Order: sequence, then structure tokens, then C-alpha cells
Amino acid sequence: MDLRLFFDSVQDQIGGFDSEIASLGTHIFNNFSQIPRWKDVDIAIIGINEQRGSKNNHCQSNSADQVRKKLYALKKSKTPVIVDLGNLRIGENLEQTYLRLSEVLENLMVQNIVPVIIGASHDLQIGQYWAYQAMEKLVYLLNIDHCIDLGEEQNPSKNHLHQIFTHEPNYLFSFGQIAYQTYLTDAEKIEIFRKLNFDLVSVGEFRNQPKNIEALIRSADLIGFDVSAIKKNDAMGNANASPFGLTAEEACQMAWYAGMSNKLSSFGIYEYNADFDDKGHTASVLATMIWYFIEGFGYRQKGFELKNNFHIKYIVPFLDMNYQLIFYKSALTEQWWLEIPEDLNVYTQKKLIPCSYSDYQEASQGNLPDCWVKAMSRDL
Repeated sequence: MDLRLFFDSVQDQIGGFDSEIASLGTHIFNNFSQIPRWKDVDIAIIGINEQRGSKNNHCQSNSADQVRKKLYALKKSKTPVIVDLGNLRIGENLEQTYLRLSEVLENLMVQNIVPVIIGASHDLQIGQYWAYQAMEKLVYLLNIDHCIDLGEEQNPSKNHLHQIFTHEPNYLFSFGQIAYQTYLTDAEKIEIFRKLNFDLVSVGEFRNQPKNIEALIRSADLIGFDVSAIKKNDAMGNANASPFGLTAEEACQMAWYAGMSNKLSSFGIYEYNADFDDKGHTASVLATMIWYFIEGFGYRQKGFELKNNFHIKYIVPFLDMNYQLIFYKSALTEQWWLEIPEDLNVYTQKKLIPCSYSDYQEASQGNLPDCWVKAMSRDL
């Protein structure tokens, strides 16, 4: 694939940055004059300045580059091999942009390169989702957003989930949403999603049990993070910014979880609007999120293997059901898994699903945890 046909250089937009040896930017293969080598990297950064899908957060600035400037100036830490491909050239219409994005992402992911998208309108997630079609892979899509984007038909960024849910062929295994604000979300939609056994976690529910989010993020194949999920005081660079929402620290924690997850194969940040960003504060928040994603990626394990010296096994019997639940805890990362035996799912071997310590506690009290119930319903 000739990426020169898809990307613009970012040299003029970036200009000078802190180029000392400790800066992250000096350790990224950059598209300053030509597409750098990219086939042997771990992470590929992609900027997209497509704005036509957003009716009320339209930005005139080159927002992706504002984040890029802040990211380059951060300090190198546990750094995998990173390439910055530049800014994707937008198409003649929105659908063409989606198709271009999906084609690029597919080519990256089949080579085990994880794309990090610095996007504009949230409907670009359609292209992110389409990338999985050619791979014929069922996926778990996770959104982090202040509302469920299944509403205004004339505003793609607020209705892109409709296109994803109705797309044929359908390869959506399941869906989750974190950080929605109940007073901004139609109660009927919440009820429908719960009946479909989708994973919904409001801001309040997240605050009550923040550690449970790690298992949910670990379940995702692709994540779309809408800047409006972060409260305005921490990230004002969005026309839909709300006084309430996630803190910048919580957003960075989620990005770190995402980077650390072996299963996650693409990560997108959407709806940043530099025109609303006083002194680049929000750009700094998003750059720090990407830094934490990169940091988390450096701690990825090749896979969870059931070896006695790397895990602890917990068996919870349900005597009245003549059944038992088997949990595993990694001695290295303290992550939890729940075993679904082969006779209870559509797979030919036993299946491990991500779970949390609270799921184990729930089972220990004689209750089937939600993760088990949802896994059973999805496999039927």
C-alpha cells in the first residue's frame, strides 16, 4: 500500500518543538517530508481534520496538529516503536473519508500495528469500525462519551452509532459505553441497550467502582474517546463541553488501560476543537492521554497463559446448581479472568473473559456476576 497517496506531511504545521534527546518527538518516525518506514513499528499516529460530520462542533483550525505539538514535547519513557504518518487527506464527501480511513487502518492492523487516531468529528469512528470488515472479525466496540450518539439524523457525529449498528454485514459482537451522563441521555435508549446486554457505565457508576473499568476496556477491540466525556474545566476544547464528566486524570487512566490491553487494536480520540481551546490546555490533556496509551502499550503481555507460576486459580462452587465458577488472577498484573467452559459456549475450547475482583467477590457471595450472565447471553 502506497501511503503517500493518503497522507499530507506535517512539517510546516508542527514547526519547532522541544527536540532534546529526552523528548518523545525525537523518537517518533515523522512524516516531515516523506512517509517514513512504517511496516516494523508498534503504533501509528494518524491525524484527521475532517469536520463535515459535526454540525455544532465545527472547527476551522488544524486541530490534530495542536495535539501533535504537545505530544512531541513530552518526555520519552517506556517507548515502543512509533510512526507519525501525518494527516489523512479527506475525501470529496464523508463516506469517502470513512473509506480512506478504513483502508489505512486495515492495512496497519493486519501487520499488528495499532493505530492511534487524532480525529475531529466522532462519526469518523465509522471508518474505524469499517476497517474490521475485511478481516471478517467480530468486534467489541467501546465508546467513552458523555452521551449515546444515536440521535440527530442530520448530525452524523451525533448519530454515527446508527450507521454502525445497521451496517451490513454485521460484525459487531457487542458494544459498551463509559462515562455517559444520565441527564443528557434518553432513558429509553438506556433501557434498550441494557436489554441487549450492552455494557453501560455512567459517570456516577464509574466513580463508585473505578477499578471495574479496566476489565471492560480489556474486552474492547476498538475504542472511540469523545473529548466531551471530560468535564469543561479540564478540557474546554469542545463546543459540547459540560461542567460535569471525567477528570483529565481519569481520562489518562483509561488511556493507560487501553494501551495495556492485548486485545485492543485501534484507539481514536474525537471531537477536539482547537478554536475553543484556551492556550492549548485541552491539546495538552489529549497529548498526555496518548502518552499514557503509549506507556501502557509498553506493558502489554503476549497473552494470558495458564501457568502455575504466573497465575492464581480460584474456584467458587455453586452447590445448588451443581456448578462452579473458575477465576484466574495474574500474579504479574493482578488482572482477573473468568473461565467459560467449552460446553457452555460456541467455542471449541474453554474461553477466558476479562473480569474484575468485584466479579469474584460477587460470585463468592453466591451470585452470578454480570460478566458471566452477559457472556452466556452473547454466546447463545
